[in-house]
Amino acid sequence: MSSNNGKRFIELLEKREKLEGTRIFGILLNLATSQYAVNRNYQELSKAIGFYESNLSIWDVNKRSQLDAFLREFLRLLQNYLSSIYSLIEHTRIFCKELNNSELNREYCVKLKELQNHMCVGFVRDLRTYSQHIQLPIVSAKLSLTKTKQPGSGDEIKQQILLQSKELMKWKQWHKDSRKYLESLKEIDLKVVLSKYQTLIGAFYEWLYKKVEELYRKQFEELARIQSELAQFS
Repeated sequence: MSSNNGKRFIELLEKREKLEGTRIFGILLNLATSQYAVNRNYQELSKAIGFYESNLSIWDVNKRSQLDAFLREFLRLLQNYLSSIYSLIEHTRIFCKELNNSELNREYCVKLKELQNHMCVGFVRDLRTYSQHIQLPIVSAKLSLTKTKQPGSGDEIKQQILLQSKELMKWKQWHKDSRKYLESLKEIDLKVVLSKYQTLIGAFYEWLYKKVEELYRKQFEELARIQSELAQFS
């Protein structure tokens, strides 16, 4: 690299560090990494549930220790997931504070309220508090047989991982909507609840990233131009 090229390379690096697009991209990357942790923890939970649902032999009376070990491991994965959810919530709050964009903040409040109108969102949030500050929830495995409508097709076997509402209701700090949610169900099917939660927050963050891209398009384009010129030196 010639001296002129070297000088230009240094100038570009210094310019890139001072760009607003670089700052925004950095905090956006941190937020995306936090969401990645949530998604990976959810995938591990889903994999565990899939193992349980496809493993009927786990109910063998001679393998009771296997079922106990599975439920213990499931609780560990659930705790990891709930903890990462809290981190993501806090990181999102800090993200919006650092950007301090009035248009983003205004629309963010509207979208957040829409998200929180879903009872399962508040329930998962409170379940995190319960798990970290009170105790890990008591999970139970359930095996049920249902008669199918078609003659000769046999019974339908269903395996679920459940939380018992009655046990959770002993805690008095549930928010109003979370308590209503618990009162409406005797058993909480974790597969159903967490799947719905993941879908809802996935849509929320898809909106958030697109909105940030829209608001800071010029800054990102300027950063991309610098990156493109830097790439020519490699």
